[in-house]
Amino acid sequence: MLRIAFALMLLASPAMAARELSLAEAKHLVETYLASDGSTALKLPGFSYDFAGRLKAHARFYRFDAIWNNTGEGSVVVGFYFVDGKTADVWDEIACEAPAATPALEKMQARLRHKIGLSQARYARLRYSGDVCGID
Repeated sequence: MLRIAFALMLLASPAMAARELSLAEAKHLVETYLASDGSTALKLPGFSYDFAGRLKAHARFYRFDAIWNNTGEGSVVVGFYFVDGKTADVWDEIACEAPAATPALEKMQARLRHKIGLSQARYARLRYSGDVCGID
């Protein structure tokens, strides 16, 4: 009986129950990053960031495109952001920083990693070490 209880406990452990981030969780990470990176992007007229799909070359990444209503000269593009659905890492393609980091983002990532059952050891194994700049 004790063995059965132990086996059930192992099956219910967060390490065994790790899951990918939902689209809503990934979007929240981008919002947290944009709100905490010191930019004024969120205050731009008509600012929005939308889910643009999963990357073809790396399906584990959610892609978000951020734009604004620029009525003057210049680009409407604010940035392109990738969220690793397996690790909650956020990448800013324009800055080509891999991965992006702010204290608020790191706090949110820690909460989400715990929520999806991702241990530090598993994170270290799953963490993407390649370059996301320019991939699609």
